[in-house]
Amino acid sequence: MQDNQLMSWKDDRAARQAQFELAGEAIAFPVVTDAMVQEMADQCDIKKPHRQAILRRTQKQLRALHKKKDSLSEAQNETYMFAAFILWIDALIDGRHLAIRDGQLDPQAMAQEAFDTLA
Repeated sequence: MQDNQLMSWKDDRAARQAQFELAGEAIAFPVVTDAMVQEMADQCDIKKPHRQAILRRTQKQLRALHKKKDSLSEAQNETYMFAAFILWIDALIDGRHLAIRDGQLDPQAMAQEAFDTLA
């Protein structure tokens, strides 16, 4: 759960568009596999109570920005997309944090599989 990593992806030819649903609307953002793997590792390295607190804060931030999505500054829009990215990665992990941390699941393979499904 690093600082906003999306800015460098904007012009990356390898990036694909992922989507996170909020209030029945899709929030689209660019993703690359390296960033997906890094975010998975970041989320899995954080103990559950701290991770849950960060995810709750991220959800609140996303909802607040979503309410005024049509008038966001460029920086706010980046934060909006990054919050969606963090929550999207959490959904991909789907509670398998310990299995990833313990090496039972390969985050690179998980990220590549999810990436391959994106248009």
